[in-house]
Amino acid sequence: MDPLELAGGQARDDDVDCLGPAIERELDPAARRRAGQHFTRADVADLITAFCVRTPADRVLDPACGAGVFLMRARARARFLARAAPGSAGPGLTGVERDRRLARAAGVNLPEAAILAEDFLTVDSCRLESGGPFDAVVGNPPYVRHELLGASRKRALEEASLTGPFRQSRRSDLHLYFWPRMIALLRDGGRLGLLTSNTWLDAEYGEPLRRWLAGRFTIVAIIESESESWFDDARVRTSITILEKSPPSGRPPARLVRLERDLAEMVPAGLPAPERVARFDEIASEIERGRVSSGRVRTRSVPSAGLTGAPWGPALRMPDLYFEILERAGDRLVPLSQVAEVSWGIKTGDDAVFFLGAGEGLEIESRFLVPVVFNLMDLDRLIVTDDQLERRLLAVDLRNEGAGWRASAPRLYRYLGRAQRDRGSHLRPTCAARENGAPDSRRWFELRPGPPAQILWSIMHQYRHLAPLNPSGFPSNDNLLKIRARSGVEPRLLAALLNSHVQALIKLAHGRHRNEGMLKTQGADVRRMPVPDPRRLDARAAERVTDALDVIARRGIGRIPEECARPDRRALDLAVLAALGYGKDEAGATVDKLHETLIESCRRERRWEIDAVTRRRRRRAPRSASARAGRGPGFPR
Repeated sequence: MDPLELAGGQARDDDVDCLGPAIERELDPAARRRAGQHFTRADVADLITAFCVRTPADRVLDPACGAGVFLMRARARARFLARAAPGSAGPGLTGVERDRRLARAAGVNLPEAAILAEDFLTVDSCRLESGGPFDAVVGNPPYVRHELLGASRKRALEEASLTGPFRQSRRSDLHLYFWPRMIALLRDGGRLGLLTSNTWLDAEYGEPLRRWLAGRFTIVAIIESESESWFDDARVRTSITILEKSPPSGRPPARLVRLERDLAEMVPAGLPAPERVARFDEIASEIERGRVSSGRVRTRSVPSAGLTGAPWGPALRMPDLYFEILERAGDRLVPLSQVAEVSWGIKTGDDAVFFLGAGEGLEIESRFLVPVVFNLMDLDRLIVTDDQLERRLLAVDLRNEGAGWRASAPRLYRYLGRAQRDRGSHLRPTCAARENGAPDSRRWFELRPGPPAQILWSIMHQYRHLAPLNPSGFPSNDNLLKIRARSGVEPRLLAALLNSHVQALIKLAHGRHRNEGMLKTQGADVRRMPVPDPRRLDARAAERVTDALDVIARRGIGRIPEECARPDRRALDLAVLAALGYGKDEAGATVDKLHETLIESCRRERRWEIDAVTRRRRRRAPRSASARAGRGPGFPR
């Protein structure tokens, strides 16, 4: 039954959204992900409105309001503020929601609000501006990767961005298109508070938005949690951005904040409404004043001039040790792109056909099957050897076969025929493009991977730090990046530097975390990632580094906490710090701090992984009839 019917057409509690969670549970999860719908918890909305709703009569807009949780929490906060200003007018609440069912729920939850069942990106601005500019814009706009937007919608968004304050990247997530329009609807001095995917803080596509925001407005705070996911089912990590529509000059510095405890621990859900709002007030005030509260809130203050188009994530997330190493090393650290070429591994277009596991592909002529590195889970050592590789790559180049290849390779011919018939492999975009790609036109099954990697770098990382040497030149999958040293750079020395724990720390600053405790490093991230410059090392320093690598290469590589206990790993880290200008005594103390930092990072990511799995299992568990009817706890977790 429709949750709205179960509610009798009315919300059961003035301040609690029971309709939204009930509707959310009935929606198809895959469809919600495609639409970028991730429903916001009440406590997260309370934290955001604590920054943005500052008088009981504020006009508040949510541009993607869902069932209205942000507007309901804004209303609760306005009532709290009205206690100190009796007789004040109530808030003006406006919501826009593309999903008509959710818009209807918002209307039931908020009968006094103006709810428009439209797309915020196309709704007539005059309808929103009729009452004047807004004092606060709060919300959780949809997260949809650019690949999922569809050609026509993406084209329309790109055309719209040409007339905006800056041009969006073609790779922008959908929520980035909301920002200019939301800010345009704010009054001068008004505040914007958004819960979004945090990838825009680091990704290349976020650079135009970061530069525009830093140059024109006051960044009040950017907030992430170290202890919990703010969504049960989103595979992205989120951040809160609080922005004031005022010039950055003369304003307090931006507060870059890490919450070290769950919101439910800091503000228990069962508190009376006034005390609950007061607690969130206290947290917001603490953050704005730049206070550091051990075990609760960790804040770094950055002048507005220090925020540019460059990634903001490192300043938000990285420990002081990272910045100490950067400052001490100075120009001894350079972007990896200066000393090496970084490219992608083989994109086959149909991995099930081209990558064959043990026992597969026995019917194919052996000359077409070559050992391949599929991912770093295949490897347990610093040097890639054939005995570690279980998979084989179907590597066909008809230039080596001649016109009679069908007769000389009948088993391959039958295998490819089955792939076309049973899987339609030849019609898949990457495969089909090979036959249409002049001047390198070829058959759909011909791979021409280019020079092999000298060093491999995984796109996904978790508890190990491993960048193996590939002296035999094995091909690699596009789960991996290929690193080739530039002229004058010795690959073995570069590999030693990349395998140090100094680089493991730097890697954390240049990747993007996912909810499963994984770190993702794309090609652009790795190219700009600082590395110790191998060209700056004298012969003795280079020998110390490579000798340490040779010792580690004789054994298997464990997880970072295990590696930190190994004397040979410590020897490598000491040698790399010496190459960065550290003296013997200070290098030893820095290695101790480095290892403590990395071990704690692994523990934190393990907690994230457990939390993400637990939340997903809880969502998949059968629910009682009362829960399905939306009669669960008042503040859903």
